[in-house]
Amino acid sequence: MDDDDEYTIPLQDQRVFGAGIKRKRIAFVPAAAASSPAEDSLYSLRRPASSAADKYLSIVLPKQRMQQDNNNAAESSIEIERSAEAESRQLCLEHSQPPSHLDRSRVGVKYLTAHGWDPDSGRGLGVRGEGIRMPIKAREKNDTAGLREREAKKGQEDGLIVRLNAKQVRKKEMAAKKRAEALRAALYNDVDVDKYLGSGGSAHSII
Repeated sequence: MDDDDEYTIPLQDQRVFGAGIKRKRIAFVPAAAASSPAEDSLYSLRRPASSAADKYLSIVLPKQRMQQDNNNAAESSIEIERSAEAESRQLCLEHSQPPSHLDRSRVGVKYLTAHGWDPDSGRGLGVRGEGIRMPIKAREKNDTAGLREREAKKGQEDGLIVRLNAKQVRKKEMAAKKRAEALRAALYNDVDVDKYLGSGGSAHSII
């Protein structure tokens, strides 16, 4: 590359683009220009006159009626202002929310704020803003049970153990034997053999 193509002027001393171009000066019109009498008369001619309805009412209605209508309009406007200042109306209006108490230096708040969540908006997480607005409170777990599990209390453990006497044990054994015989009969008995031997016979009695 030739030396002529290279810039020898330092970057901070180079002139900006468009410097030195002559521009034509614009003559601005002042905002409050003094109007001439001719312009004032022209404005008065162009000014719209009172409407036909106003003229008709001024002819038909007496002055007292017109004054009464004006008073009624003033009273209605006062009533509207009073209703707007009522406490029930003020409670229905949307008020400004106080700033959130969340610490802005926390990692979770920084992450959510970077993704578009505003803690001062009063809205929760999620697309519809119906999620939680407060962080989950951590609780200390001092037992050895797993997550979301709770140890049974001592009274409940004692209540699960049922002590039986001798009579209750015999009844329990007899019920277990009857249940076993009924199950054995349902599995091993044959219909033809029962017809031959009778209802009291069994398949293994003739073997």
